[in-house]
Amino acid sequence: MNSETSPAARPVGTAEIVPAVKSLLLRDGLTFLVLCVSAGLLFAGTSLLFGSFSTRRAELAKEFVEQGRQALDQHQPETAIEDLRTALEYGPEDRTSHLLLAEALAEGHHTQEAMNYFAGLREVDPADGFINFQLARLYRQTNATERAIDAYRAATLGIWDGDGVGKRLQVQLEFSDYLISLGRLGPARAELLAATGSAPESAAIFIRLGDEFHRADDPEDALGSYQKAVHLEPANFEALSKAGQQAYEMHQYEEARHLLQLALKKNKTEKPEIHELAMMSDNAARLEELSLSRDLPDEERTAHLRLAMAIAKSRLATCITHTSTPAAPAVTPGSQALDALTARWKLAAASGLHEALADEASQDQMTQLIFDTEIQTANVCGTPSGDDALLLLLADSQTLTPREKPE
Repeated sequence: MNSETSPAARPVGTAEIVPAVKSLLLRDGLTFLVLCVSAGLLFAGTSLLFGSFSTRRAELAKEFVEQGRQALDQHQPETAIEDLRTALEYGPEDRTSHLLLAEALAEGHHTQEAMNYFAGLREVDPADGFINFQLARLYRQTNATERAIDAYRAATLGIWDGDGVGKRLQVQLEFSDYLISLGRLGPARAELLAATGSAPESAAIFIRLGDEFHRADDPEDALGSYQKAVHLEPANFEALSKAGQQAYEMHQYEEARHLLQLALKKNKTEKPEIHELAMMSDNAARLEELSLSRDLPDEERTAHLRLAMAIAKSRLATCITHTSTPAAPAVTPGSQALDALTARWKLAAASGLHEALADEASQDQMTQLIFDTEIQTANVCGTPSGDDALLLLLADSQTLTPREKPE
């Protein structure tokens, strides 16, 4: 047997192992590097594609939002709803899209869905004035009165983007209008007073406030608002005419005449309302001449009383003539009232009251007789005209005795 070993059986030396290991490591390193570079390139490509896709989604969302906004501006709510729903598919977190969609749903009379949408938005932002305002309108449409009132109040106190003062004023005016329609005049006046305190210096706004105060049965503040509008725009026909009419209704005839004459100077048209204003202005001037107010100086009040006495006595005589017949008239409440008035006038003449009129007590006594004459003759003989109608107006506004309605 051969004592020499074969080459395959000989142990491998260290010098032969090292090159092999280096070759293996180099090959594996290159492989790893290639894999890393490939992964990096793949990641970069994926990121680029994802970024491009995200950018495109954002662009599409923006395009559909703008289309929806334009459709809403053109009062095409159904088109707006479709565009805005699509916009939200591309940009589900966009708050503007949600708000516009809720608006479109409301305008498209999808009332319940709009309420649900706005209610969800309010949970996220409970102090938002616009959201509460829209909810108030929707609750109002569905006759949810107390919810509407709460939402209106929240809107008046809420946070608004942009012109917060102007938008809050709009809410206050609409809220007061709603309260007036509900017959809640006290709270309506409170809202209007709050609105007046922060209203911008605009004649148009104070005219609107005057209209609302008038509807809320607050003549003093109505007149004050109209006068503020006149102060801001002295040549404003609407402000002058409304202020004049309001002053007339409040029996402030001197102020009414002044304002109405100014209004007529600013408008020379032949419209029917202009003729009515001219008649009211003339009546106001005549009512100044007929006024029996205690505020007048004694001599002036006495002169007015003598004029009014002649008018009232003539009215009584005419009324008696028209109600008498050749045959013996039956005794009626009307004839009894006229007989009582005749007796009072005779007693006044006999007592010298016609000539006294120098002290306030006698002036008041004669004033009451004149007023009672106009009231009773109106009940018996119908509505008067001319100076008698004006004295009756003074009687209604100044006497403490309520006027009876003719049967």
